[in-house]
Amino acid sequence: MKARTWLTYKFLNNSRLYVYGLLTEPGEQSAEFTIYGSYSGTHKWVVVQINLRKALGNPCHDDDYKPWIPSDEQNGTCLLGRKTIYERRIAHAHCYNGYDYDRPITHENCPMR
Repeated sequence: MKARTWLTYKFLNNSRLYVYGLLTEPGEQSAEFTIYGSYSGTHKWVVVQINLRKALGNPCHDDDYKPWIPSDEQNGTCLLGRKTIYERRIAHAHCYNGYDYDRPITHENCPMR
């Protein structure tokens, strides 16, 4: 199993960057985002644009996904008379969803008891 860890990255200098906000594209389909904040001891704004495209690998393929069905405390998958099946990326897939990715959702009615 591949370890899931965070890495530290030094942007411009040795000062601590205080982050006040993070901006993403609506719909979250981009590997780019913007951080804004300031370095410790200064009152000047800092804007950092980050592109994670190379770090995320290649576009995902069908075998990078698996079905996921929400369940209740008793592991019942029929919630309010329906079973909803979502497609989600497997935890260790080193890929990204492209701009045209449309997450499929399937609904199935549960048998009546």
